[in-house]
Amino acid sequence: MTVHPTSGPFLLGNGRPRDRLDELGALRPGINRSRALDIMRAIDTFESYVELTLRRDWTPDEYAQWFRDLLAQQLLRG
Repeated sequence: MTVHPTSGPFLLGNGRPRDRLDELGALRPGINRSRALDIMRAIDTFESYVELTLRRDWTPDEYAQWFRDLLAQQLLRG
């Protein structure tokens, strides 16, 4: 199976999603822009995508759903 990095959600490193969440006031209390970027970069890696999709047989859609759920849990107001 070939991995296409342009198709995975691990391309968030530019900070734009984090900036938009901050502008909307959507970040959880205690999570500033810098901490939000740290969290995003810690889980938004090519290695985690490969581990789960190629080695653990997750589908790209399962990975994307997990990734969205985890970001929401970690970053967004309840």
